[in-house]
Amino acid sequence: IVCTLGVFPSLTKLELPLHVPVTSAIVKAEALQSLRLYGPLQDDLMDLIGSGKLAHLEELFLSTCPSRVVASAAKACPLRAVGIPVDPPCAAKELAEIIQATGKRLESLSIPSRVQPLVGPDLGALLAEHCPNLSTLCINSEKVLTGNGVMKLMQSCLKLHTLELAYVQGHCVQPDSDLSRPVTPSMRRWLEISSCQFQSISESPMAHWLDGTLVEIKLER
Repeated sequence: IVCTLGVFPSLTKLELPLHVPVTSAIVKAEALQSLRLYGPLQDDLMDLIGSGKLAHLEELFLSTCPSRVVASAAKACPLRAVGIPVDPPCAAKELAEIIQATGKRLESLSIPSRVQPLVGPDLGALLAEHCPNLSTLCINSEKVLTGNGVMKLMQSCLKLHTLELAYVQGHCVQPDSDLSRPVTPSMRRWLEISSCQFQSISESPMAHWLDGTLVEIKLER
């Protein structure tokens, strides 16, 4: 695979399923903008990703990698889309660092089920404070989102058009207090809620998505 990739020095996107740990030799193109690797990485490749030498990298999805590597890349590269690694579980501190470092650049964030609970502000509050241009958010963990966080997210991230929630519990999407101001629904178009538990969706912040602008909704179990 290393020899094959070497034929394409102008490659801008690389997505690979990996069955054995790979080295930095697979990254031949300095112009790489999107890197998605699903499998184990060797230390030299993780060092390269976190070093900032991939100066054009805007999308980073790694399934098996310490979250500190992604946090380093978020500080050193112009990342716009980030997938938090599944294994090992992302530390709360490093998840917060990734959000703060990407800041206004961040447009897409995917969080797996294996992530440590945040201490202090929850995910919604952090994103609302630092990431006003967020447009896509996928959450597969019940540990990072509260009702107040959902409300802050909807109030501040007005470009958000895709929200996917899986395995969040009812208390996480029920409002902890009333909305301080109406949510502008003009940019909200797509919502997927799978394997979630709601006592009443009509009384939760999700109800603000259920209006004439919504074009697709998916409810499972």
